[in-house]
Amino acid sequence: MGPRTTTPSPPLILAGTGIESLDLAEALERRGCTLRPASAPIDGPVIHLATPRGRSPKAESGTDELLDAASAGRAQVVTVSTVLVYGECGATTRSEDGPFFPSANFRWCLDLERSLLAAGGNVVRVGLVHGGRAGELARRIQLARELGVSRWIGNGTDEFPTIHVDELADLCLRALRTNARGLACAATTGTVQRRRLAEAVADVAGVPAAAWPIYQAVATEGLDELEDVTTVRVASTRAAEELGWTPQAHDVIDELATLTRASRHTARR
Repeated sequence: MGPRTTTPSPPLILAGTGIESLDLAEALERRGCTLRPASAPIDGPVIHLATPRGRSPKAESGTDELLDAASAGRAQVVTVSTVLVYGECGATTRSEDGPFFPSANFRWCLDLERSLLAAGGNVVRVGLVHGGRAGELARRIQLARELGVSRWIGNGTDEFPTIHVDELADLCLRALRTNARGLACAATTGTVQRRRLAEAVADVAGVPAAAWPIYQAVATEGLDELEDVTTVRVASTRAAEELGWTPQAHDVIDELATLTRASRHTARR
C-alpha cells in the first residue's frame, strides 16, 4: 500500500526540446496536464521533462526556478531523468539507490537529480520510451531510411531498459500526486538487446541491419555513441512498493513487428 495521495490542480508539463520528450508530453496532455515551455513560470504542480542528451541543465532556462519552487514548497515537482545516470551495469541489476557511475555526458543529470531530491522533489528515471508516434523509435526508423541501413554498435549484446509511454505517464502522475518527497524511482518493464532493436527497426524501414564497429562510430559521431554500448539494468522496486505502480508489460520488439506488418500491407495495396 503506497502513501496517501492528493488530487492537485491540473499539472503543468515543462517540456525540454529533446525528441524523447514529445511522446511523453502528448501522453500527459491526454491525462489532463497542460504543456508549457521549460521557461514558463511555475504556478502549480510540475512534471519537468529533462533537457536533451549532452546538454547542461543551465542550457535551458527554468532549472533554478524549478529547484526554488520545490524547496520553498510552492509546488510539487517531478523531473523525468535517464537511467544512464547508472552507467555501465554489466550483469548486475542496480537498485533505485544506485550505485551511480554516469559518463561525462550525464553527470549533470545526476547533479540535477540530487539537487531536486534534496529540495523535496521526486525523480523518475527512464530508458527507451516506446508506444508513441514521434519519439525515439520514430527517430531510429527515419535515420535507418536515410542511411539505408539500421546499425547497432559493437557486438550489439548490450541491453537497455524499456518502458511504454502510457505506463510512464501513469508513473509520473503517481510520483506527482504522492505525499512522499525526495523519492527517486525507475520506470522500466523490461530490457531490449541493441542488436535485436536494430534488426526490428530495419524490418520496419525496409533496409538491411549491420554492425557498426565502435571505433568507426566514435570517429564519425563522437564519444556520445559510446552510450549505445552501455548495458543498464535497474529494478523498479520503489515505484511498485511506494507508489503502487503495476504496469502492464509491453514488448518493444512486438511493437516494431506490428509496424512492419502494417508497412508491408500498405506497400501491397
